[in-house]
Amino acid sequence: ATGPSKGKEDNRIYTVQIAAVISEKQANKLARILKGKGVKNLYIVKSERRSGGHWYKLRVGQFESKSRASEFANRLVAEKAVKNYFIISLPKK
Repeated sequence: ATGPSKGKEDNRIYTVQIAAVISEKQANKLARILKGKGVKNLYIVKSERRSGGHWYKLRVGQFESKSRASEFANRLVAEKAVKNYFIISLPKK
């Protein structure tokens, strides 16, 4: 037996996605603006779009729980650094 499970959150990591744009230039410009507002640990994920081309997704942070990611994202909204966001759940590597 592997012992009691603490739920699915154990093998997930949570990040806050604050934008998704279709040009790398736009993504880099947005990243500069956000960094200027004090947003740290920002990174860009490039993924294919179904309709062709790519998405450049601006994400920030990696959190152990969804609630920690939400607290961080709500702080960004309160500081007027971002208007909205998504919490993204990813498998731990």
